[in-house]
Amino acid sequence: MLKIIKWIGIVLGSFLIIGTVAAMLIVKKSPLARLAQQQMSWLDKC
Repeated sequence: MLKIIKWIGIVLGSFLIIGTVAAMLIVKKSPLARLAQQQMSWLDKC
């Protein structure tokens, strides 16, 4: 039982990592990403 829970955790964890990396790559290519980065840098200045 514990092995199954551990395996599910590993699978979900790897999916999360792959998802975030893919999202970051997609976001970098989209024009919305530039707007978001501008807003973030603007927020940092405040």
